[in-house]
Amino acid sequence: MGATGARFRQGKESAAMTFTSTSIWVSVNSSDPGSREVFDEHLSAKWVTDVEFAYDFTDWFTLAAGANNVFDVYPDVSPTGPRPDGGNFSVFNQIFPYSNFSPFGFNGRFIYARGTLHW
Repeated sequence: MGATGARFRQGKESAAMTFTSTSIWVSVNSSDPGSREVFDEHLSAKWVTDVEFAYDFTDWFTLAAGANNVFDVYPDVSPTGPRPDGGNFSVFNQIFPYSNFSPFGFNGRFIYARGTLHW
């Protein structure tokens, strides 16, 4: 996992952008570490972008707005149905379609506003 970003400031305005990359991610079956690879979950590489814009209204108050995961990237969908060995994948993969082992979560885009008091 790696990240790169940039921050820009001009007078009372500022902007920031961050790009985070994840490589191929393998979630090894933790309930039976000696099991075969058929139980492991493989997640492909992804890029996640965050942005933020801020304005200093006074020396003591800043208002910012931004978004994490701007492009609404999700991890790969967890496998469902029959496994290659004849068993079935967990029914929870149908209820929660994305792996909880994803390095960037599975909630998608998050938009926010923030006020900061400086003293």
